[in-house]
Amino acid sequence: TRVLDYYQPGLVIPGDTSATATVTVSGGPTTFCTSKPSSLPACVPTLTGAGATVSKGGLPLYSLTASPVPGGKQPGLLLYTRVGVLASPVNTSFGFLCLDGFLRASAFALLPGGSKGVCDGAYAWDLASISATYGNIHVGDTLHLQAWYRDVGYSPPGNANFTNGYGPVVVVP
Repeated sequence: TRVLDYYQPGLVIPGDTSATATVTVSGGPTTFCTSKPSSLPACVPTLTGAGATVSKGGLPLYSLTASPVPGGKQPGLLLYTRVGVLASPVNTSFGFLCLDGFLRASAFALLPGGSKGVCDGAYAWDLASISATYGNIHVGDTLHLQAWYRDVGYSPPGNANFTNGYGPVVVVP
């Protein structure tokens, strides 16, 4: 368990310029849920992050990566929730959806790089930039994350995959 104290005027008592808040993070972020294997043999991505907190101000950078994935030019999106994880993941044609009330960081769609047909791609998001950009992410929020990416090696409707989940990550000033 880590206790994070941070200062933000008016956070605890409106108008109070000396207010601080304490956020307790038990054990820090972990992975949860199960990634759907990609269409390439032995190519199962893992979503990983850079720590227990992310700055709403956009700096420092916070690297969130899903790899390895099939290389090429297929889009990937980061999904996030401030609500938490589902008690029971939903099994979809894309794999397990584990986030409750998720939103898409669609302004941050990425391509994985790498070579088509080879398991050498990666999606890398800057969660600090996403937190700074989206007005519905607030200081004090606890985020859980999951990635979705297109996988043309599977036939529709299952031609996309969910990664495992990652979190919690607490948003600080």
